[in-house]
Amino acid sequence: MFAILSNISESLGNIFAVGILTVAIMVAVWFVTLPLFALCLYLWHIQKNKVRKITRQSFVNQHFLKSLCLIPFFVSLCIVTLGGIFWRNPSHSIAHSWVINVVNILLLMHLPISITVIWIAKQYRPFVASLSVLQFWISLCAAFVTGMSTTGSWL
Repeated sequence: MFAILSNISESLGNIFAVGILTVAIMVAVWFVTLPLFALCLYLWHIQKNKVRKITRQSFVNQHFLKSLCLIPFFVSLCIVTLGGIFWRNPSHSIAHSWVINVVNILLLMHLPISITVIWIAKQYRPFVASLSVLQFWISLCAAFVTGMSTTGSWL
């Protein structure tokens, strides 16, 4: 029982480390992250200022569309989780090469997910498109760190 709890706590620590390293990569490459984030904020501000008559149906539709835009963030979370669970200690364990293939598939899933969300959210298209690009950038940084953590070859 103690060994299982130890493995769970170690995996949670590794997931946290991969997440922190992903944020560190995004900060290190601030000249890409900052304009994408600023564009999302600007388009969100423009979209928010478009005042419309809110009925119950449009209120429900707006919240559905906003929650739909968050789906690609779960892809980034899956990539970070894979990097934490399959963290490789170079001196002890073997490399899990299949994890890199799963991460690549998750990265490729961004395109159809983003196109679908942009197509569904017709009234929010500029904001959703910029958010999708930012989400892909986050996933790309997470995939970079996950690749290093699963292979054990750090920069």
